[in-house]
Amino acid sequence: MVEDKEKWDLTYWTWEKFRDATLFGSDDSSSSSFGWNALLEADAIVGGVNWVSDFLCVKYKPHNDPILILYSSRGYGLGVAQMEYHFRQLLRLRKSTPIFPDPENLWIGGSKISVAELLLSVAVATNSLAPIVCPLHEQPSVSLVREVAEGKYGYVLKREWSGSAHHVYAPTKDVEGALANFKERIQFEKEILAEMSPTSPFWTPRWFKQPFIRDLVHRGELRSYIANGFLIGNCFTVPRDGSISDLDAWFSGRVKPLSRLEYMICSIGAFFLTHEYCL
Repeated sequence: MVEDKEKWDLTYWTWEKFRDATLFGSDDSSSSSFGWNALLEADAIVGGVNWVSDFLCVKYKPHNDPILILYSSRGYGLGVAQMEYHFRQLLRLRKSTPIFPDPENLWIGGSKISVAELLLSVAVATNSLAPIVCPLHEQPSVSLVREVAEGKYGYVLKREWSGSAHHVYAPTKDVEGALANFKERIQFEKEILAEMSPTSPFWTPRWFKQPFIRDLVHRGELRSYIANGFLIGNCFTVPRDGSISDLDAWFSGRVKPLSRLEYMICSIGAFFLTHEYCL
């Protein structure tokens, strides 16, 4: 507890306490509802599940990132039904207590297709470029993944929610390895979806295709994050040995506003980096 009567009264909860308060709490006066009632009485709640990541499909083979591990003691410790209930409780809780980040907004924001649709609407309104994203009307088949891996179509297959480079299939020399990976992950996904309730707040992850940019494999990718005229961070990723599933990443940040010259340089660089795969 950190107390300052003139500023804030902050209370730190472990993830386990917060999780259990949403799973076992209620509005009655029983002891089990104590944690839930404390959440209802809070002025604001900061933190929670990383809804942006592939939070549903890691039951059998946890990733190295603990934040993605649902069924491991190192992670959230939730089954699919519990995750659904926890999410519904958060939607109920936010009616009386602000939650940051908002769980529903964060979950929808984690969908690459939803973000692409937003970028397209911005591009239309501002007469600017938008990434090319073509959603599939059904789940990709093994034969389609094989053709993509063999480079037949010149595009990349991705799933709208994916942790790191998982659920990404591009032209590769290791076609059989890509197929084995796809079959394994699709089987995991089927078993997870079978546990989801008919009224689940989550929809089945969709797949989409994008043009394959070979330079991203050999030269890497630079991402810049700008907020209100401030370049707040950069992320540079380079595939190891040409593998999109094995990346080296460097991060850097800055807090001073961009100068007019820097804006010009960024704009020119962005044009040459994006004109090949944007509308």
